[in-house]
Amino acid sequence: MPLIITAGKPLGCLLVRINKTENIVEVSLTNGKTWSSRFTSQNCGIFIDLLYYKGNVFACTSKGLYISTNDGKTFSPRYINLKSATTLKK
Repeated sequence: MPLIITAGKPLGCLLVRINKTENIVEVSLTNGKTWSSRFTSQNCGIFIDLLYYKGNVFACTSKGLYISTNDGKTFSPRYINLKSATTLKK
């Protein structure tokens, strides 16, 4: 899964990425020229990867799998398993 994905309706109208330095999800409406903060939460753990599938953004984190139905504005837990997430970080 990539750190930058295309999302939005119509598909591709925005870019979503993980800023690993600040552990936040960012969005660009200017094809990557400028970025703004989209989502941050210590509850999700460390963001690892993103996937866009059927209109949803999935985030793999150190605490599990999270889903966003609004292009990364908010995330909800989809699968939480700390043992599996710890394995992903190695």
